[in-house]
Amino acid sequence: MFETAGCDPQGAKYGAVLVHGRGSDGSEMRPVFSSLYLRSTYALFPNGPFEIMKGNRLAWYTHFWNTDPEESLPEISHSFNIIDQCIDELIRNNIPENHITLLGHSQGANLLLEYVADNPRPFNAIVAMRGCFLGQLEQDRTIKSNLNGLRFIINSGRNDPYIPSKKSEQACEILSNSGAEVLHKHYETGHGVCQAELNDIRKLFHKNFDFAIFED
Repeated sequence: MFETAGCDPQGAKYGAVLVHGRGSDGSEMRPVFSSLYLRSTYALFPNGPFEIMKGNRLAWYTHFWNTDPEESLPEISHSFNIIDQCIDELIRNNIPENHITLLGHSQGANLLLEYVADNPRPFNAIVAMRGCFLGQLEQDRTIKSNLNGLRFIINSGRNDPYIPSKKSEQACEILSNSGAEVLHKHYETGHGVCQAELNDIRKLFHKNFDFAIFED
């Protein structure tokens, strides 16, 4: 169901779930984890349940973000169960929820935004790289859950051909209106994750978060 990396789970202080994008698998997020130089962290890399192309080209749901969210609900619910299982694995290893960080790229970031909106828990933080909520830009989206105290990092690429910056900005507005703390930054990149962004994420954790998962 998922691959692992980082320290021995029995000695871990922190946990991370890193969620890949559409057309990839859990291995996509391993370089992200390595680049962040995490210590005392037990990391999980789940695989999307839907094969959209041969060769382990996986997805968390088969539609695209600009499709009516109702069409993706059955598949998303299935994928939510996988994230639940990852979090349960971390908790079984005595890692509290407020020491767990969720990081996603592209469709994985979309999934995590939808997941936390539907399952608000006191996570350390949620990092969405090139992510958005599902639905057209002009479609009104609200969150019924109270996200007070939850911290989100939303990173977008100004030249992203897949997820427009305005969709990431919309996500920030939706989250803020639900009480979340949101840090948003544009990068002069396309859809991929860049090293400058990973460096910024590390600094943000170290300086601003109560439970820094990046230890010197």
